[in-house]
Amino acid sequence: QEVLGPGVVEVEVRIDQSRFDIGSLRVAEGTVVEFVVQNDDPIDHELVIGDREVHRAHADGTERRHPPVPGEADLQRQHVAIRRA
Repeated sequence: QEVLGPGVVEVEVRIDQSRFDIGSLRVAEGTVVEFVVQNDDPIDHELVIGDREVHRAHADGTERRHPPVPGEADLQRQHVAIRRA
């Protein structure tokens, strides 16, 4: 699999029928990955980037909306970019 980077790389993600699949990514150390997400569904979704603990805490959470937190975004019917170094 190709290694992305260095520098800034863009990964496009499209949500359709509550599903998306970007597979796996290999990224060079120090690369900034910008996820550009398009939510084509009639409902809102979320994108959470993090390790297992981040996802475990998120799965148990009860927040309807998230305050600005690095690695998390509410996805309405619009493009959203999340940067993570």
